[in-house]
Amino acid sequence: MKTKQVIGAAYTNVNCPICGGEGRHFHSHDGYEIDRCGDCGFIYTKEIPSTDWLKQYYSNQYSANVTDGAYNAKKTWGLKHWLLANFLSFLTPSRGGQTKKLLEIGCSQGVLLRQFKAKKDWHAVGVDYGGAAVNFACQQGLDAHVSDVESMHFEPATFDAVVALHVMEHVQNLDVFITEIHRVLKQGGYFFAVMPSMSHYKPKLAGASWKYWGPPGHLWYFTNHSLTLFLESNGFEVKHCSSLYHRAHVRILARKK
Repeated sequence: MKTKQVIGAAYTNVNCPICGGEGRHFHSHDGYEIDRCGDCGFIYTKEIPSTDWLKQYYSNQYSANVTDGAYNAKKTWGLKHWLLANFLSFLTPSRGGQTKKLLEIGCSQGVLLRQFKAKKDWHAVGVDYGGAAVNFACQQGLDAHVSDVESMHFEPATFDAVVALHVMEHVQNLDVFITEIHRVLKQGGYFFAVMPSMSHYKPKLAGASWKYWGPPGHLWYFTNHSLTLFLESNGFEVKHCSSLYHRAHVRILARKK
């Protein structure tokens, strides 16, 4: 049985947030206890900070990089380029000049938004915790907003696609996150995400020294199986899920049923 909590408040995962199975101690990091579900294999932080605490944490962590747009662009362009080349091929081409809408959760300074702005048949919107990053994106003429998933006020069935690149491992409440994505997607719309993968050989070899262990920054650790299970149990049909051979990341593409 999943733990119930007030949205945005700190809480404890008594059982697995994905399947409700019993978890056992797996790892400790900086005072945080991390459990592994014996049923689905999902690895999760037990004590989850509040949304307000996490907002302050990320504001302190990333504000120093905001003024250097080149830093962000160089760090993320390869992944963004792959997204444009591969993800868009799954989407139905616009017909009759109709513009499609994309939402990027965790847009930061707007590297991906900038690429979509150059496409006449797409309108991209971004949301991010970081006010400084969003302000930078807005100064570039991009449609970006300071918000978390809990506070998004988009109408139902607004977007043809939602993208979250290295976001899901950070979110405060997975159930709220995926429910909101499902709500704002149109019927048949696509969700694309990338995050660290526990199915990759690198975390298995590195053990406790793996660089992606990081509560409170990283709260959730998916295997390909647990990620697929999570999306399929929340109204999505998984079209593709695989790890990148050279990096400990999993990419998943799912369609709203």
